[in-house]
Amino acid sequence: MRRVGAVCLVLLLLAEPVVLGADTQTRKSLNDYVRGQWFPEVLEPYRPVEIPPANLSNSPRLRELIRNGQLYLSLSDAIVLALENNLDIAVARYEKMIAPLDVMRSRSGASPRGIPGAVIPTGLFGGALGSGIGAGAGVQGAGGAGGEGGGGVRGTSIGSGNTFDPEINVNYSFNRSTSPLNNVVLTGVPSLTTNTNNNTYFFSQFFPTGTTYFVGLTGARQSSTSPNVLFNPSNVSTMNFGFNQHLLNGYGYRANARFIRVAKNNLKISDSVFRQRVQDTVSQVMNLYYDLVLAQERTRVARESVEVARKLLEDNKTQVEIGTLAPLEVTRAEAQLATNQEALIVAETRLQLQEELIKEVLARQLDPEIEAVRVVPTDKLPEPTPGDIPDELKAIEAALEGRPELEQGQLNLVNHDIAIGFTKNALLPTLDLFGLFSGAGLAGNRQIRAGGPGTPIIGEVEGGLTDALRRTFQFDFPTYAFGFSLQIPFRNRSAKADHARAVLDKRQAELHLQRLRSQIIQQVHNALVTLKQSRARMETSRKATQLAQQIFEAEQLRFQAGVSTPFLVIQAQRDLIAAQGSEQEAFNGYGKALVQLEMATGRLLERVGVDLEEAESGTVRTAPRFGK
Repeated sequence: MRRVGAVCLVLLLLAEPVVLGADTQTRKSLNDYVRGQWFPEVLEPYRPVEIPPANLSNSPRLRELIRNGQLYLSLSDAIVLALENNLDIAVARYEKMIAPLDVMRSRSGASPRGIPGAVIPTGLFGGALGSGIGAGAGVQGAGGAGGEGGGGVRGTSIGSGNTFDPEINVNYSFNRSTSPLNNVVLTGVPSLTTNTNNNTYFFSQFFPTGTTYFVGLTGARQSSTSPNVLFNPSNVSTMNFGFNQHLLNGYGYRANARFIRVAKNNLKISDSVFRQRVQDTVSQVMNLYYDLVLAQERTRVARESVEVARKLLEDNKTQVEIGTLAPLEVTRAEAQLATNQEALIVAETRLQLQEELIKEVLARQLDPEIEAVRVVPTDKLPEPTPGDIPDELKAIEAALEGRPELEQGQLNLVNHDIAIGFTKNALLPTLDLFGLFSGAGLAGNRQIRAGGPGTPIIGEVEGGLTDALRRTFQFDFPTYAFGFSLQIPFRNRSAKADHARAVLDKRQAELHLQRLRSQIIQQVHNALVTLKQSRARMETSRKATQLAQQIFEAEQLRFQAGVSTPFLVIQAQRDLIAAQGSEQEAFNGYGKALVQLEMATGRLLERVGVDLEEAESGTVRTAPRFGK
């Protein structure tokens, strides 16, 4: 057995660690292991799982959209790039991979580590379960057969009693002792030397039902210089079977599998948290894209205004030369041109800053090539459609069904219910039923003497471990033990407080959830009001821009006809620029109001058409459709 153990140890140390490639392979391998797909690779549980370094390179799609130093970007492309490259989503993918590992950990009986968004109530950790096989486990066992060597089992315990993973313990020891003698029986023998080899093999497991069992096999080989032993060398073996069953406190699945139930529930929470993270990121990208389009429009208007001001300056100079206009008007036109040029510089600066903001959320790594490109949005700000503004009651109903925050709150209430069930069970006294059955065997080389002790040896009957094991498994020398153990804690204050705390925690969580519902209803209402106001503002600003354009064109014609002044033309141009800016702001506000409403109702990903499985994999094949 020692050789077998050494070989297993060498194989374990030489075993190569599991090397995983891409994030998808990492997730697949972890999930396979969580489902228990380790057999027949019996050494797999003892090998480290090597998680590859985080992928910091951008997806190929990003460079495919670059042409002539410019990144031509539609809103759909922006969302796809964010799903593939955004670092917040990449972090959330790892959080989803952590949740199944918590399930695997809890299946061993250990407590889950927890994931973002999930609440693990403190009540789950109270009320320690009993261990061992009960108070009656200290049975003398078959140790009486050990003779002078004392190789018997003085009692057997199961260990921690709270792990669902089977445990195997193998122990070996060698002992050599020499002691002086002071008696008249062993005349001429000044000392006694004993060599003892002990082997112990022990297997135990705890079940969610509150049942613990163990199987133990012990063996000892002893040789001695004593002339009074019956067998020399002697082989002692003992086989033990034992169990312990919790009947009150610690009984059943509700008490012992609480961590498994919580970890499985947290899997659903991790899905909801990932959906929320993706939704937040898509919302951020859409708002940044609309701001980019707004900045581009502002730059275009500012550039056109500079051209109009430059033309006005040239016309004024011409008229001054021919004497039909005062020189002051040239100065006035130059001032207006300088003002418009300053506005253009500000608009271009804002456009560049907006490009940097959107590149930050669309790329994992801003290398020099990505830093140098200019982002050109190819989509316009959204136009109103008849179905944009839903019925308020239907919108609130959709929000109460689709908001991931509410889903997480409701799932966390399940965790609180699990804690309440466990602490309720912990209020009960501890009543355990235990049993022990063992068999012993003794064999060895039996010496035959002519007379009593100390007389000459006239023969020997050979025997060994095989004979001892045969007698052990035939239970020629059986030992039975069974009984119960009852423990009643007076006043029971710790368990009582834990249960009350678990109930209070749930009541508090229910109030938080109700407050969240009220906040969501108010958010939907506010989003609808904002959307309606944005739509009304769009209509009025569009009309104002049209009128300002007509006034400006008319003032130009009047100026060319000599019935107007450059000051009035400049004033009309300023009014047109302001009206165009207000119209752009209104369109931008309307697009953001749409996003705000879809976020408030939890329908943004559905409207955009994001596939969460593709978002989780990091490779998007289905382009967003922006469906209603």
